[in-house]
Amino acid sequence: EVVYVAAGTGSAWIDGVVFDLAPGSVVRIPAGAPHATIPDPGSSMRLICFFGHPDLAQNIEDTEIVLT
Repeated sequence: EVVYVAAGTGSAWIDGVVFDLAPGSVVRIPAGAPHATIPDPGSSMRLICFFGHPDLAQNIEDTEIVLT
């Protein structure tokens, strides 16, 4: 998966590592890596996501990990 930040600020959590995000940021997420994108408090982000498989359901896995 590749995520492009079109607007807003926040962070990306990828398998336990946190990266700051701002407009123009690009993040590549390895296949199978647990991940989340989190907007800064009180704001929102506009993301453009590119997935490796044309069927969205084939790109999504649930995880038991809870971010706090």
